[in-house]
Amino acid sequence: MKWAVVSDLAPNKVRAAIVSEALAQAGVVNEVVFFEATQATLLDVIQNCESKGIQHLRFEGTLPDFVPGCFTNLPSTILTLKSADAVVPEENGRLWPRNFLHEGIQRLAASDLGDLDLNAGAFIVGATPEARSAVAALVRIGFRRVNLTGTDDKRGEEMISDFRRTYFNVHFSFIPRSLITQLPGVHSVAVNTLPMEEDANRLGELFYFNFLKSGAVWIEVPFTNSNSPLIQEAKNVGADVRESANLASRCDQAWAESCFKVRIDHENLRSQFVKALLPRETD
Repeated sequence: MKWAVVSDLAPNKVRAAIVSEALAQAGVVNEVVFFEATQATLLDVIQNCESKGIQHLRFEGTLPDFVPGCFTNLPSTILTLKSADAVVPEENGRLWPRNFLHEGIQRLAASDLGDLDLNAGAFIVGATPEARSAVAALVRIGFRRVNLTGTDDKRGEEMISDFRRTYFNVHFSFIPRSLITQLPGVHSVAVNTLPMEEDANRLGELFYFNFLKSGAVWIEVPFTNSNSPLIQEAKNVGADVRESANLASRCDQAWAESCFKVRIDHENLRSQFVKALLPRETD
């Protein structure tokens, strides 16, 4: 069975190869293929894959924000998230958008982060497709105060306004980068959805980590490049750092269960990602 990774950036072929091998070990004969797409060509690529019998698709880069627009009928979760990082077929063969980053964060929180202080705040870095998934997951597990920062104030403010219309009884605020260092240490979890490797000074204020409570959790979403300096500094201030392999393994486990009805050991996946030097992971 073929499945595909569709991206507008360089696809993460290392991660895909490890997942493909894990599926094979679970008894699923499979082959992963890769396609390039832009916002303008995304629908054509999806339809082309479907015509070739490739019904299990995963999306990377900026594409998750545009996947919902390619479908007329959407599940309620996707209507809320406005982002889908995969499509899977229903029993009738119709493709159905899904968001496995959202599910992966929930699994990580439920299984590994049981001591999270839900009465404290959650801090999100980046007004990105991944940020929508992170916010939805954290609100669902019980957080009622969420702050977001990023490099684009306009986009950040728009996202906060959208959150306020979507979630009730939750306090949302956008924090301009210039004000990050003035935040009190009231956040028990932070999720970074932005790569820092291109310009470490884009959000250099993060390196102070003044906004985290003692022992807070820092979560990195799966990226294409390393965030090593930021991760190391988070460790230096005593944060409980969950690097990209942790979350990637949870997301991939959820995807495999949904698509192929097999359970992959997430810890084995995480270990394989580390050994292969999965981008954004340090061993």
